[in-house]
Amino acid sequence: LREIGKHIDAKLHIKEYDTFNLSFRQMFTEDIFFQNIYGKDKYEVLRNIGNQLKAKNYVDDAFIESVINRERLSSTCFTPGLAIPHAISSDVKKSFISFTCYKHNLSWDDKSVSLIIFIGISYPDRKTFRFVFNQLIKLFDMQTAINEVAKCTDYEEIMRTINHLIQ
Repeated sequence: LREIGKHIDAKLHIKEYDTFNLSFRQMFTEDIFFQNIYGKDKYEVLRNIGNQLKAKNYVDDAFIESVINRERLSSTCFTPGLAIPHAISSDVKKSFISFTCYKHNLSWDDKSVSLIIFIGISYPDRKTFRFVFNQLIKLFDMQTAINEVAKCTDYEEIMRTINHLIQ
């Protein structure tokens, strides 16, 4: 019975991984992987990343302002090395997860950030997004995962690294 339970658990893990991988690839594409986007403060960094996303037709000015307003309410740097800025509203053209990796740490209030995961959720995708986001939160609960992903220099490398860490 234990062996059957282990086999079922292994199959469920594979199915969960496959679901994550497919959904993650739909939300994180090569055109929204960035490196070293700086500004005079975290708000300018958010505006600069937002403008990159706007140029690629993911967001509009209202979304960028919503992200900045959310950041003013409370820092989105929840754990050392990682900030996860997001809007209060769900007004995005399509759901996305954007990664910005930093060669040199960025000052974020009284913390230091080497990885920014900028997210936007469209209302129809909220359930799928929640699943993907929960998997990323589990992953980035480990400081080593933040450090490894922050070192990535291109889209393929970040995908390989995250897939390796999630498995």
